[in-house]
Amino acid sequence: MSFQFETDHRDYLRKEFRRRADRRPLYSQRAFARDLGLSASSLGDYFKDRMRLSPGRVVQISKILGLTLEQRQHWLDLLDEKFAKNDESRKMAQLRVKSRLQAQSHSLSVDQFKVISEWFHMAYLELVDMNPAKYSNLSVAATALGLPVKTLRIAIKRLEHVGFLKKDKAGHYVVDSSTRIGDEMPSEAIRQFHGEILKKASSALETQDMSRRYNSSTVIALPKDDVQKVMVGLKSLAIQFLDPYLSPTPTRKKDALYCLSLQFFDLLQRSGK
Repeated sequence: MSFQFETDHRDYLRKEFRRRADRRPLYSQRAFARDLGLSASSLGDYFKDRMRLSPGRVVQISKILGLTLEQRQHWLDLLDEKFAKNDESRKMAQLRVKSRLQAQSHSLSVDQFKVISEWFHMAYLELVDMNPAKYSNLSVAATALGLPVKTLRIAIKRLEHVGFLKKDKAGHYVVDSSTRIGDEMPSEAIRQFHGEILKKASSALETQDMSRRYNSSTVIALPKDDVQKVMVGLKSLAIQFLDPYLSPTPTRKKDALYCLSLQFFDLLQRSGK
């Protein structure tokens, strides 16, 4: 699986469709075509490799999918590599594609991608840090997180593989903070992680009483020039607020697992991103 750059020009749409269909089982290819501004027949022909997308259409869809400029250019190069009528254009596109894929092969692995994109990996690390002996029992931990034991077992293998988790002399899992994933987290992983957290928050809204959750939304109007200032402040707000509670004491041990999630987003429909 490629995180930033695909090997087939169709994979940018095929993987996005599978991602959406996984979240919404009734989501159809026709609905996906509608959301992309394509006809169902055009999308079907594209998936079957019978047609190429125009550069303008790739730019439009890239904005919808949240792709980076480099990803967009890679997509265009994949199309030129296959469909360009000029031999020189095809060769140059092929060289650019090959260069990006080689650079990517030295970055994130599949296991690293999963660790930063699926919520329960980080949640399990927090459980282990809270009580290694108790939550080294997969059945206990899986029940606490509401996961199948098989899913948790796979997650633990990933965490061990990327160096986040190891066993101590007693055979208990412990968090190894000496190894970490680099800061260049792919946008697909970030979107998937936040999407899963939002689903958990929506579920809590329906299943947890007010003694276990806090929900508040504030709608405000403000000068557009101040938006970035607000975002900068929000980045440090959560940690500043939580910091006094992060270190346990002999009389106050960690025995609860919570998620603090802040959303700040534009409510207006705009033509650009």
